Parts: sequence; C-alpha cells; structure tokens
Amino acid sequence: MTKYKTNNFYIFDYILSLVFVSIIIAVLLYFLHENKELLIGGASLLTLLFFLLLRLFRKLVKIEFYDKKIMVRYHLGRKEEEIKYTDISEIAHITGYNVSSINTINYTQEGQLRKLKVRAVVKISEYMDFAHWMKRKNDKIAFKFYPADSELKKLYEEKSKASY
Repeated sequence: MTKYKTNNFYIFDYILSLVFVSIIIAVLLYFLHENKELLIGGASLLTLLFFLLLRLFRKLVKIEFYDKKIMVRYHLGRKEEEIKYTDISEIAHITGYNVSSINTINYTQEGQLRKLKVRAVVKISEYMDFAHWMKRKNDKIAFKFYPADSELKKLYEEKSKASY
C-alpha cells in the first residue's frame, strides 16, 4: 500500500523556458538566414538546447513510498529503481519563497551516494508525521532544513526534544 507519493515535475518549468528560448532562436534564424555565421551559431545552440531538454526529460520521476521500500519510476525509458529505507542517509527540506517546497533525498546505492530532488512529499503541516514515519523505517536518517531559520526546523527541533 502506498503511504506517500511525490514527483519532480517542477522541472517542467525549466523545460518550458528552454522550449520558449528554442522557438525564439528558430524564428530569428528564419529571418536572419542570409548570415551564415548566425545560422551556424543558432543551429549549434538549438542542438545544445535539444540535448538539455532530453537530459531534463530523463530526470522526470515519480516516487512512491511503500511500507517496505521506495519505488522511483523514471518517465523516459520506463526505468524503475527500488530504494531501501536503510539506504537513506539524509532528507533535506528546502522551503521555497513563492514556490512549493522541495525535498532532497540522499541515499547509497551500489556503493555510490545518490540524490533525488523532488517536490515536498507532504505539506508542512503534515511533515512531523512523515518524519516520524521515516524514522520508524530508519532511525539513522538525518533531517535537515533550509533556510536555517525556517519554521519547520524549529517545529522539528521542538518535537524531537519532546520525544526524547
């Protein structure tokens, strides 16, 4: 049974801005087709933007937290990856200004330290329940909060002191 879900679809903002820039460059190239240096430079830039778009699409993931494991599903290529709770070393919560918060999950897989950057798994009001649930899965997980003076960090420290 799925307990929590999240994704990193905030990357679509970057993708849309790259597409917009690519369209502008393509239109400029159409009107400036007589200048060969600009044409070659613009084509090179469009090629670079295409590969950046492809790289961003490869990073799109959907994450589901189950009782025994975490499943990471990549949208491009239909690749799936399983993360054990014991492999997670740190979860960072980054509170954004005028944007949704982001969680960074650091874990070890096949001897390599890896990182997933996703939208916040839960709302701030539910974060203590999520942190407690994760601590039951792996009591060695370190929780970090950015910025350092965030309300969530103060709340977490208060709850942590109260539970010990």
